[in-house]
Amino acid sequence: MYAGGKFEFEIDNYHLYQDFAAAEPGFLIFSTHVGSYETAGYTLVATKKRYNAIVFSGEAETVMRNRQKMFEETNIRMIPVKEDMSHIFLMNSALDNGESVSIPADRVVKGQRTIACNFFGSPANFPLGPFVLAAQREVPVLSIHVMKESAKKYHIYIEQIQGQGDTIRKKAADIAQKYVGTIESVLRKYPEQWFNHYEFWNE
Repeated sequence: MYAGGKFEFEIDNYHLYQDFAAAEPGFLIFSTHVGSYETAGYTLVATKKRYNAIVFSGEAETVMRNRQKMFEETNIRMIPVKEDMSHIFLMNSALDNGESVSIPADRVVKGQRTIACNFFGSPANFPLGPFVLAAQREVPVLSIHVMKESAKKYHIYIEQIQGQGDTIRKKAADIAQKYVGTIESVLRKYPEQWFNHYEFWNE
């Protein structure tokens, strides 16, 4: 798709994305290093509101520049994570403007605060920030996984995550555990599409 190829897509619960994309409030999307999530950027076209994708800026400048050029056609803005934390301001500004913000929520970057979740039967650390943001802002949250079915077909799984709790911390923990549950579910179906080079478990 980065090179202009065309593929077939089957999308579960597409109405959830369409409803939130058409409504006034902003919403969050949690992504994972499973399948081919970037493909969603070429597929889930945002007509009414901008789709902001948080990305780590370690890739080659030419790749980032070409990807941004292609994403402009689907109203997507990439927000690189920077040491000056300017990406936090841009994320909050996007939500204030009723836009969507996509955040990778399955890896801990050095210096991040973490939250322990039960992941395949053992505790594993996940980044606390995305889940606290969702709890504090009280915005809708979607989990999106894009999985390859064949050479020309992908299956997109969309689920809404609703957290419960009488404090922000408890609500964030509930959102995190439910999100981790969606990762477990999709990995059981597609175990060979987990692109993991990260130590989730301490044991």
